[in-house]
Amino acid sequence: RELAKFLAVFFVYSSGLMSIIAFVGVYAERTVGFTASELIFLFLVVQISSAGGAFAFGAIQDRLGARRTIQVSLLLWIATCIATYLTASKPAFWAIAVTAGLGIGSLQSASRALVGLFAPVGKSGEFFGLWGLAGKAAYAFGPPVFGLVSAATGSQRVAILCSGLFFVLGSAFVLIWAIFIGWGS
Repeated sequence: RELAKFLAVFFVYSSGLMSIIAFVGVYAERTVGFTASELIFLFLVVQISSAGGAFAFGAIQDRLGARRTIQVSLLLWIATCIATYLTASKPAFWAIAVTAGLGIGSLQSASRALVGLFAPVGKSGEFFGLWGLAGKAAYAFGPPVFGLVSAATGSQRVAILCSGLFFVLGSAFVLIWAIFIGWGS
């Protein structure tokens, strides 16, 4: 039961994450004005900072627990979406990209750890399979929402704010369920 509830929350915030992952290149090129060579370097920077986020937030997770680490990561993502909406300069976008990479690594590793906590020893393969399925479903849902919002409003900035709403909802659900269900750390 706990896994099913978590996977519902995971689907919500992963929809935001997957939409940003899918559209970061398009956003950087069309909205911020990145060149093709800058995009290649951008993806490299995001990958490196994502690995750093997984390691750095692993230490935070050891202190706070997986659920609280997810909450911190979601707050980081909310701030990242707002900052992305507000900026148009390349230097600021580079800083945002590093922060987003930290958020990718931390959110995915903490989510994986929480699934591990919910999984009974003999059922971990099935539990992680369901987690993977929820992630794929989020990838099928989040990017089309981003695209539809962008097309309807004519603004990728508004679509970024919409992606931020997935993180806001995910954060609210994690907090509510932690209070009422008693997800400890």
